[in-house]
Amino acid sequence: MLKEIPKIYRNAFYSCFLSSFIFLLVIGVNFVYVPFNINRLDINESDFAFGIFIFGIFNLITNQIVGRFFIPRVGTKNVMLMGYSLISFCPFLLFYVEQYALFLLVWIPFGIAVAFMMGGSQTLISLIEHKTNQILTPLYQSAFNIGSIAGGALAGILIWLKFTPEHIFFTLGILVTFNMVLIYKLGLSKENEFKYEKTPFKPPSYDHLKLGIMLMVYFGSLGIIIDWSALWITKDLLAPPFLGGLVIIFFNIGQLIAKLMAVQLIKLTSEKFIGGYLVFIGSTFYFFSILLSDLYTIVAISFVFGFSISNFVAILIRFGVKLSPNNIPVTISNINSIGFSGFAFGPLLVGYSAENIGLTFNMLTLCIVWGINGLVLAYFIRNDQNKYLAK
Repeated sequence: MLKEIPKIYRNAFYSCFLSSFIFLLVIGVNFVYVPFNINRLDINESDFAFGIFIFGIFNLITNQIVGRFFIPRVGTKNVMLMGYSLISFCPFLLFYVEQYALFLLVWIPFGIAVAFMMGGSQTLISLIEHKTNQILTPLYQSAFNIGSIAGGALAGILIWLKFTPEHIFFTLGILVTFNMVLIYKLGLSKENEFKYEKTPFKPPSYDHLKLGIMLMVYFGSLGIIIDWSALWITKDLLAPPFLGGLVIIFFNIGQLIAKLMAVQLIKLTSEKFIGGYLVFIGSTFYFFSILLSDLYTIVAISFVFGFSISNFVAILIRFGVKLSPNNIPVTISNINSIGFSGFAFGPLLVGYSAENIGLTFNMLTLCIVWGINGLVLAYFIRNDQNKYLAK
């Protein structure tokens, strides 16, 4: 599939893919160390969630600025470089600062940086899809899963070898800094990008709003499995700390395989089935596996769960771009802004319920919420099918 794409776009795709892999490698290690940070700072689940809330607020604000101001003026490559230069040592600082107030402050540049990185890369992928008429978003997003798998596995090894988090994240920060060379060399120069029409600010369209709300629900609850699964299986299921990343690893392996097979799966069935009904089926399986309270059953079904929900976001974004009356940067900005607002309120709700009701309750709730989300997306695709195919 990539061989059919002109070299200039193929290299740009590689810049997004490799950069996202390295970024998620760092994040994958970071979230396995969540129990360590909670104990180190002597805070509870709600205190930690407040940091992610701050991340979400600044990410939400920055998303609109990136899509409407920075990308049209400096291009996606420079936007990605700005994000990576800011993000390099944020994970290190989260494990280095000693005061809780400083810990919260670090989430501000973290949220801003991720908006630049994700906004630039996803916009570029959607632009290449539009130019080449290829389905690339699922393949691009598989970099997230490869990075998360590598990060979860690496964290388990490093915990077993008793490396200190400060040294680990400083070294990873250097790796992220060097990654900027890849972006500079392979990224698409502004001269070769598409011409963007100036778009006056106005509220998101109904299509953007409904898709953004579904993405908001997804991102608002994503932390249940990404941020809290390590703590869940060590605290509620009594797994040893070096196994804390098992759920994340198997969840991401399932996601990775499904994303690599996305084009074939869509051709075999439909976007409605892969993005909607399959999400509901996988969520149902995971719900009942959690009720069994058996670690190894849950880990195995985590693979099925990851496979089933893997292409939800990619199909939602592709659907949004197809329906949008706006240019691609504004479309991505609108959907991401609404979607990433889930990081603002989601972590607070998740942290509160984790502390007062329990982590297992959160996992069961995740299955219900994502199952409903899948059915809603399938409903919207079915209802808007003619408008979608006409574009």
